[in-house]
Amino acid sequence: MKHSKRILALVLAAVLCTGLFGFTAFAATKETVKQYDTYTVLGDSIPGGFGLSTYPYSTPDGPDIVNGVVVGLNDGTLVVNSFPEIVSKAVGAEKTNSLSRSGMRSTELRMMLDENYKGDDYTELLVSTNLGMDMDAFLASRQQYVDSVKEADLITINIGSNDLMLKVMHNALTKVHSGDSDSSITARLKALLAAHGGSIGAAFAEMMSTLESLGKLPQVMTAALSTFAESEIAFRQNWEVILSTIHKLNPDATVLALGLYNPFRDIQLSESASFLKLGRLIDPVIADMNLYISTLSLQHWNYKYVDITGTEVFGFPALSELSGGTDGLYIMMLVGTHPNEAGHAYIADRIFKALPERSADNSQPAKECPFTDVVKSIWYFPNVCYVWAHNIMEGVGGTRFAPDANTTRAQFASVIYRMAGKPDVSNMRSPFADLKAGWYQDAVTWCYNNNVVNGTSATTFDPDSNITREQMVAMLYRYSKQTVQSTDAVKAFKDANSISKYAVPAVAWAVQNHIVNGMGNGTFAPQGLSTRAQLAAVLNRYMELRK
Repeated sequence: MKHSKRILALVLAAVLCTGLFGFTAFAATKETVKQYDTYTVLGDSIPGGFGLSTYPYSTPDGPDIVNGVVVGLNDGTLVVNSFPEIVSKAVGAEKTNSLSRSGMRSTELRMMLDENYKGDDYTELLVSTNLGMDMDAFLASRQQYVDSVKEADLITINIGSNDLMLKVMHNALTKVHSGDSDSSITARLKALLAAHGGSIGAAFAEMMSTLESLGKLPQVMTAALSTFAESEIAFRQNWEVILSTIHKLNPDATVLALGLYNPFRDIQLSESASFLKLGRLIDPVIADMNLYISTLSLQHWNYKYVDITGTEVFGFPALSELSGGTDGLYIMMLVGTHPNEAGHAYIADRIFKALPERSADNSQPAKECPFTDVVKSIWYFPNVCYVWAHNIMEGVGGTRFAPDANTTRAQFASVIYRMAGKPDVSNMRSPFADLKAGWYQDAVTWCYNNNVVNGTSATTFDPDSNITREQMVAMLYRYSKQTVQSTDAVKAFKDANSISKYAVPAVAWAVQNHIVNGMGNGTFAPQGLSTRAQLAAVLNRYMELRK
């Protein structure tokens, strides 16, 4: 029973698991990044530096499996060469609170910050097995989390991989063993191990056939996929509470949320079938989760999303090449999903790019509007200053903002891309043959792959065309991932019948949320062009809505 569970857990981990949290912005470097007195690290075993050669295991021979539990972990240590240690040194932190706990999910992190939240039906099992403590001891550390958030100037949050892994495997394995006897599935899976000399990789295909012949494979996949969906929903709910609670405890802290990466992206069936990358099947899920995390960055000016999709991990051999006992292999799989030294250095570099540079006296960089063509008395002055200070819109050169100039489709896509944190697009493609300029190619590609923009035809985007008011609102609506229950709000406009059908829900949403107004004469002017000043006002209102 123990071996069969371990084997299937490894397979499910390879096929279904995701990992880790991602961004870009002010483009500071390790040498120029702003200084922070107190740095608090919240997360799981990734910021904990698990797997690094410098990781200080509490047992002499490193991690081991005892009664199904990984022991030897040294949670809460600031590990040399881990990204928190690199960041702590670079920002000159006088105090660093390292609150990284192996196996922790957003559920348990929420419990640490919200005393009224009791977790879910998996919490107690996770705390006792993965965290290695009883519930009383776990809850006793709540005050440490609260105090560490309150005193922090800088907070990084790296949570999510276990949300999409641990409970999925647990529920799938429960289905495997429901109603079986030692003479059926357990015995047959044990026989597989024996027949293949303990080689997990060699038993992979035969094991899946065994599950299918016993009628268990559909149950396993159904349980895994349904739990996966439930876990993603719970993660979103938890993250909303985590962020709002941190903001209430410490509204002045700079909070960086590290996005997810896919540690199984390059895993393959065999060396000869290197073209078949099984792990890439979950890339769309990773992208969806990262999009969600990035949209939350609009809630508070000091919350930023950090894209770390390019993180390098220790990795794994091809599935067919896996060998060795189940306990040792399990440890290898655990280490394989974690960043190596290059991966931690990469994450740290992404964090530096998300932070401002320090001035000569280490004061907050001045964010006064530099544009000579935006006077303080004009109605859009605060809007322009807001979007510029938050790195959403830039000038057009020198000290000019060009407020009356029209906004092109490429420019608006670039604005959305900056709000999303400039995620990695190296594995994305677009069908548009007219993307000629390098400065907007990544933006349009990302927006297209995330259903924010459409083309003007199957193969053209028309990047230099000016964007209309309804197109602008439609793109922002798609980016927000929000929905509207009624479109009655558009009826107030005299030209409501002129609004394109596809844009009606978006316009209704924008009007209901006071993001856009009419033109002052009772019309919306859906085909009218949007100036840069108008766009700044719309983006400013949208960001305020998210607070």
